Amino acid sequence: MDEENFHRLLHRPGTLVDIGAHDGLLTIPLARLPGSRVLAFEPLPSAYARLQAALRAAFGAAPANVECHHLALGDHQGSITRAMPVLDGVAQ
Repeated sequence: MDEENFHRLLHRPGTLVDIGAHDGLLTIPLARLPGSRVLAFEPLPSAYARLQAALRAAFGAAPANVECHHLALGDHQGSITRAMPVLDGVAQ
């Protein structure tokens, strides 16, 4: 069974949250579910750009039922400095 059909079988209309949306691997199939509203959160600038590009490639434009937020979520307000591991010169 492919991922979209898997989600469709489990889905109930409503709001779905993709925390660490990266490049849209879950955001895109969730956005295709009937009656879905997707809140996608991605703090890394390069991954956020890929998320935006993936949504445009999949839908022609960011669909109205998807809200992308360029920020991280936590249990309290504040800021941190994140370090990204680099493998063969590519930030992971």
